[in-house]
Amino acid sequence: MNNTQEFKDVYDAVFNWYYNKETKKIEPPMLRLSIPSYVRDRLDWITEEAMVNPALSFKGMVMMMLNTHAPEKKLKEEWEFGANSDYMPMSQEYKDWISDPILHDFREMFITTALIYGYKDRD
Repeated sequence: MNNTQEFKDVYDAVFNWYYNKETKKIEPPMLRLSIPSYVRDRLDWITEEAMVNPALSFKGMVMMMLNTHAPEKKLKEEWEFGANSDYMPMSQEYKDWISDPILHDFREMFITTALIYGYKDRD
């Protein structure tokens, strides 16, 4: 997929709110993107922990997903302080994906929106 198409897909996924005529409610965007398995695995890891651990804050989730420049040891210590599951180290693939020089802002928006509303993989 080229950068222009991915930019459009992420933009649409994050900003396409709509009005549901049946429920008469505004509904959040349905995040449907093809994302690499290492991104899906990390999203699943953090959201599964959030479902069983009320102490995990949104800020903590975002930190574990987006803080690619923090020392891995520090992230692991933060995680082990109160998490129920084992820490999942950030792979270099994931760090490269989230830090893409052109798409990083939109990928970060996708991740934070997915943490709030969930996502469905297009695969």
